[in-house]
Amino acid sequence: MDLKFRLNLLVVLIMLLIATAGIVFTVINARHSVEKEVNSSVQSINALLDPGLQELHNKSNPVEALARLVSQIERQRHFNIDVSPVLTSRYSMNIDDQDSQQAPAWFVRWVSPDPLVQTRTVELDQQRYTLVLSDNPGNEITEAWGEARGLFYLLALQSLLIWVLCHFILGQALKPLPVLINGLQGIESGDYQTRLGDFSLPEYRQIADAFNHAMTSLCAKTEENHLLTQHSLNLQEQERQILARELHDEIAQSVTAIQGIVSSIEMAHPQSKRAIDTILDICDGLFSVVRSMMHRLRPSSLDELGLTASLQELINDWQHANPDTWVEFNANLSSPIINEDINIHVYRIVQESLSNISRHAQASSVTIKLHEQHVHSICLKIDDDGNGFDLTNTASGFGLLGIRERIDMLNGTLDINSYPKQGVTLCATIPVST
Repeated sequence: MDLKFRLNLLVVLIMLLIATAGIVFTVINARHSVEKEVNSSVQSINALLDPGLQELHNKSNPVEALARLVSQIERQRHFNIDVSPVLTSRYSMNIDDQDSQQAPAWFVRWVSPDPLVQTRTVELDQQRYTLVLSDNPGNEITEAWGEARGLFYLLALQSLLIWVLCHFILGQALKPLPVLINGLQGIESGDYQTRLGDFSLPEYRQIADAFNHAMTSLCAKTEENHLLTQHSLNLQEQERQILARELHDEIAQSVTAIQGIVSSIEMAHPQSKRAIDTILDICDGLFSVVRSMMHRLRPSSLDELGLTASLQELINDWQHANPDTWVEFNANLSSPIINEDINIHVYRIVQESLSNISRHAQASSVTIKLHEQHVHSICLKIDDDGNGFDLTNTASGFGLLGIRERIDMLNGTLDINSYPKQGVTLCATIPVST
């Protein structure tokens, strides 16, 4: 249920409430009017009937005089009179019952006043006559219905016109909302190039100007942060390469020199063989540590043997350190990748992914595939059957952020699918320049 529908529904409900209030007010006024008219008729009939009954005894023909009096009363509006026994010369013009049929039953029921009955008795020529007077406001109710019906039609027409006007105004006022919503959804999906067009209403124009200015600033800041991150990663790789070279050139060569000197000492002083063997064992252990550090900082196989062999070596070392998790590696590249940036970043992505799996996933199997997707692109897919996580509720860690930044540096795309207890699938597509 969108905002436009809710507002239109609210307008309709308000119009119905106003119309209902108008109907109730009209019915109450009509009831008061009918009561007032009936009471006036009662006073008029009493003023005519009571003196007339008193003068009947002075008439030469009192029964005929009573018939004329009854005829005069029947000519009055809003009242019926019944005489018992019936007068043979009775004259009647009362048509209120016929007129009352023109008003609907619900209106008659609401507007009709409380029933009013009066009884008079008179004895003429040794005959007792009973006069029963009852109110009959049908004619007045019909007139009230005629007035109320016109007001009802006016209320209905007014409500319809107001609803049409509100519907048009709301439609024009809310017309830009889908554009604004699409723009915000574009931001949510990461499309910071979204811009809003010009709107006719000044308020929406101000919103669009502020939105576009914010998007321009956000794009600039995002690009700046992206460049800083890329620069940081490049510096990191350069520092690792320098450290690896320093370890190789300084410490490794120094250890090798120590081994040579100790060997010379062993030849000159055989009695010191035990101490010399201890020194050589320490040098071998130190050399192993240096080689391991050099490999973590900058794998020499990456430059010597290429990406596929380096990844296989990395996976073998990880498999040895994590024997409970089986790793399957498939690489299908028609030619070696000569781009050094692609090699090192793909290597770091696999390294970081394996590190995340060992720390968080508790997976029993991992599948790593590297293959050519198109003529000028490669696809890296890493799939595990571990714990997984909820992409909508779990904030990305620095490992995933680093992977995303490396993919962005290579102008690639990254797709991550994961659900709790259903593992993680990471798929990266990277363009390869020829």
